[in-house]
Amino acid sequence: MHFPTASTTLILGTAGHIDHGKTSLVQALTGVDTDRLPQEKQRGITIDIGFARLDLGEFQLGIVDVPGHERFVRNMLAGAAGNDLAMLVVAADDSVMPQTREHLEILSLLNVQHGLVVITKCDLVEKDFLELVEQEIRELVEPTFLKNAPIVRTSTMTGQGIDRLKSQLTKICRQVESTPAGYLFRLAVDRSFTLQGQGTVVTGSVGSGLLSVGDEVEWLPVGKPLKVRTLELHGQPVESVQRGQRAAIGLAGVHHRQMMRGHELATPGYLKSTRLITARLTVSNSCPWPVRHRGRLRVHIGTGQSVATMGLLGCNAIDRGQSATVQLFMSDPITAVCGQPLVVRSLSPVITLGGGRVLEPLPRRISRRHPSRIAQIEAFGSEQSADRVFAAVRSYQTRPWTNRDLCRDANITFEQVDSSLKQLANQGRLIQLAVGQNRVARLHPEVMRDLEERLIERLQQYHAEHPLHMGMPKQIAAPALGLGNDESLWTALLIRICENGNVTVDDEVISLSDFAPKLSPQQKDLYGRLVADFHDATFQPPSPSDLAKRYGVAEPTVRQLLKLAAVQGKLKHLGVGLYLHSEVERQMRHRVGQALRPSGPAAADEGGSVSQIRSLLNTSRKFAVPFCEYLDRINFTRRRGDLRVLTAKTETMMRRAADPSDE
Repeated sequence: MHFPTASTTLILGTAGHIDHGKTSLVQALTGVDTDRLPQEKQRGITIDIGFARLDLGEFQLGIVDVPGHERFVRNMLAGAAGNDLAMLVVAADDSVMPQTREHLEILSLLNVQHGLVVITKCDLVEKDFLELVEQEIRELVEPTFLKNAPIVRTSTMTGQGIDRLKSQLTKICRQVESTPAGYLFRLAVDRSFTLQGQGTVVTGSVGSGLLSVGDEVEWLPVGKPLKVRTLELHGQPVESVQRGQRAAIGLAGVHHRQMMRGHELATPGYLKSTRLITARLTVSNSCPWPVRHRGRLRVHIGTGQSVATMGLLGCNAIDRGQSATVQLFMSDPITAVCGQPLVVRSLSPVITLGGGRVLEPLPRRISRRHPSRIAQIEAFGSEQSADRVFAAVRSYQTRPWTNRDLCRDANITFEQVDSSLKQLANQGRLIQLAVGQNRVARLHPEVMRDLEERLIERLQQYHAEHPLHMGMPKQIAAPALGLGNDESLWTALLIRICENGNVTVDDEVISLSDFAPKLSPQQKDLYGRLVADFHDATFQPPSPSDLAKRYGVAEPTVRQLLKLAAVQGKLKHLGVGLYLHSEVERQMRHRVGQALRPSGPAAADEGGSVSQIRSLLNTSRKFAVPFCEYLDRINFTRRRGDLRVLTAKTETMMRRAADPSDE
C-alpha cells in the first residue's frame, strides 16, 4: 500500500446545496473568490466550476468549487471527476437539502473514499438548533463514505472553525492512498480559453501521470497530436505537472474554440475515442423506477457527458440497489480507461439514476445470448492487476496491441506491464509466440484453443468438399480464421498448432494429420493413366484439356488429379496447366546442365539460347520457353541477354556430383 509523502498534491472538491456557502468557505480558506463569471457576480450564485489552491504545508490541495443549483448538476459532475477527497457543505440555517443528498450520492458513485462535512453559517443559529442539524447530517452520511468523517462547524463571517477545518483536512489527506508512479498522463479538460501571448490554454485536474513543457500530447476524441508550450499551477509557470494538480496547459496547433469540456489530453497511443463501453452499473437506492434494457440515459464520465442507449447483459431491468453488467452505446465519442467511475442520469425528469465503473473501454458488441462471454467481462473488475491483464489479453484475441493499450484496458502502470505479462507466462496463463526476429505475440490459452478448434473444423469441411486435394492452401485458411494479412503471426500460430499433432503443414498446404485423399476405383485408374501419359510424353506434355477430351471426363477432375500427383511427387508443376513427369524433369535438368556446363572460359561466356535448348530436348518452342523460365525460376539457370547460363549454385552442385572428393 502506498501513502502520501511530503508535498503530496491532491484534489479537494466541494459539494452541497445552493447558497450553503461553498464559495465563501473556499475564499475563507484560500483568499480566492472562485466565482469568475459576470453572471455569477450579478446573481450571487455559482454557475460553473471554480478553482483555488490551498497550501497545507505537507499537502498542496487544488480545490474545485462546484455549483449547488439542481440545474447545474452537470457542471458539478464535471468538477467532481477526479476528486481525491470531498468537502460536503451544509448551511446551519437550512440543514440537509435536496442537492445535499444528490451531491453526496454522486460523490459515492464516483468512488470518492475520503472527506469531511462542514457546517457553515453557524453564527446564524442557536446551539440547540445546531445540534439538531448535526444529528440530521449524521443520519444522512451513515451509509456513505462520510460515516465516520469529522463534522466541522464554521462561520466565514466570524472566522469560526477555519483553522480547525485546515487541521482536519491535513489529517484526512494523510489517509488518502497515493497513486503509484508510472501511470501514463491524462487530463480531462474543463475549461478552454485564450491568453494574449500564450494562445490556447486549457485547464483541468491531472488524472494521472507526468507532463513537461515541450512534450507531445494526443487530443481526444480528435486524435490529433499537440505540442505543450507552457504549464502553470495556479498562475505560476512550472516545467512539469503531475497527478493531483490543477494545471493550465498552453497548447500549439489548436484554437481554443475547438477544445471543449469533456475532451482529454493524454500520452500519445494511450487513450482512444469510442462510442461503446462495457460497465458495471449500480442503480441508486433513491431511484424511483427500475432501469430497463434499451433505455436512454445521460452518461457522465470524466468532465464530459453523452446520451446513451443501455444494453443490459443477462437481465431485462435493474432494480434500485441492484447491479448488472451493461453496454452503453454513446451518441458522442468519449474516452475511458478500465476502472474509471461514471454516473448515469435520466433525460426527463433529470435525476441521478446510479453509477458504476468502466470494465472495457473499447469492447466488442456482446450478444445477450453468450453468457460465457458476459462472465468473462467480470474479470475486468478484479482487484488483482494480473487478472485484469489476463482478461485484456483474452479480449485482444489475435489483434496486435501495445503496452499502452494494456495500461488503458487493464488500468495498470507502464512499469507493471512487463512484470504482469511475465507473471502470467510463468503461471502458464499466457502463450508467447516468437513472430519474426523482434516480435513476440502473447495469446490467451482459450484464444489458442479456439483457433485450433476452428481450424480443425474448417479443415474437416474443406477435406469433405475437396477429397482429391492434399489440403487447404495456407492463404485461404488465414482469412477464414480472421487473421487478416499478418503472415508472420499466421506462421507462428501454425507451428504452435502443429505441435499438438492434429494438423500438418506441408509447404503451402494445411491438412488434418490423419487425412489422405480418397480416390474412387475409377479415379485411381485415371490417376495412374495420367501419370503414365506424362512419362510417355517426355518433353511434349499434354494439357489438362487434351487429357479431359482423351478420357471423356470433366477438366476440373483432371486438374485436381494432376495437382494431387504434383503434391505426391509424381509430377512437377512448371506453370499454369503445365506439368512434367518428375523423372522427365530430372532428365531436363541433367541435359541442360551438361550442355551448359563450362569446359573453359569461352564456353562459360557463350551459354545456350532457347532454340538450342529446344533442340536439345527435342521439343517445340511452345514448351521450350516455359521450360527455360521454369529453370530460371528454380535458380538452375539465369538469363544473360538472349542466352541461358548455369548459376554458380548449379555449377557447384554439378562439379561435386562429377567429383565427390571436390568439397
